[in-house]
Amino acid sequence: MAIAAARQLLLLHPDAGGFHLAPGAHATRALDITSVTGNLVGAETCAVVDPRNNGKIEKDLAKIDAHTELHRYVFFMSPKDPGTERRSKLEHPDHTVQVWSVDVE
Repeated sequence: MAIAAARQLLLLHPDAGGFHLAPGAHATRALDITSVTGNLVGAETCAVVDPRNNGKIEKDLAKIDAHTELHRYVFFMSPKDPGTERRSKLEHPDHTVQVWSVDVE
């Protein structure tokens, strides 16, 4: 999941210098994905059955919203939303954090 998200981030931000991945490693890094170039990109990732259930996307949005990276994302994988694309309907009205679905290819 995190590798699929990082692949998309490499396309969106080739200037990021690469990415550090630490999905689920809450004690070692503040976010699941961060850019090597400091404070440029930050992302949270999750795999869910349905992104609208259990508040997981909302929790990740709240977590990443508290960070200061210039570009912030929540990536998820779900059989309900196949494909790699931006899911702006799941974003907050200000769209300061982008929400994307990703597929493992």
